[in-house]
Amino acid sequence: MKGNPFDSRAAVENSSLYFVERSKLTRFEAFVAARLAFAIEAHERFRKLILRPDYSCLGAKAAFNDEKYGFAVHDEIGRDESTAGLCRDLCHFIQSGLMTSSEYSTFVAVFQSPIDLTEADFETCL
Repeated sequence: MKGNPFDSRAAVENSSLYFVERSKLTRFEAFVAARLAFAIEAHERFRKLILRPDYSCLGAKAAFNDEKYGFAVHDEIGRDESTAGLCRDLCHFIQSGLMTSSEYSTFVAVFQSPIDLTEADFETCL
């Protein structure tokens, strides 16, 4: 597939995909900047969690150590606009080649709100 079928205005405006190069977030598309401060902080916290010695998922550790992951930041889980941006980001991630260039790769999506969801609330938002 060439291009991205998720090219609606809402998808483009809410897309915020980053890749990692030399431990730094790199925007996939030049216009992604609105959430940069939050993205940097969320990425650093998430990275520290994954790389803790007691974190049990070796695949996630491998993807993070090899910088073979996409990292997307969205406003609110479950909102139509966030979902449109997430779809666009997932499509770009799949087309990026990371999944075929490494045995371990992953896509991470974080949302600015709501916070303090229960597991049941999170499942409802999906």
